[in-house]
Amino acid sequence: MQPPWYTGFENWLLGHGQGTITLILLGLIAGCAFWLWRVRQGRNLLPAAAWITWLLLP
Repeated sequence: MQPPWYTGFENWLLGHGQGTITLILLGLIAGCAFWLWRVRQGRNLLPAAAWITWLLLP
């Protein structure tokens, strides 16, 4: 069972079209790239782990 906000957000995204979805996906890619860069420098392992946990939540 999905949380109530999940279906509402999904319907909102579908109603706002391809541009909004593309911007959100580009933001997620940029966030992942940033944390990968920080981890490669040997810093910020805990925030990077929190970011990955947030991405994998349903």
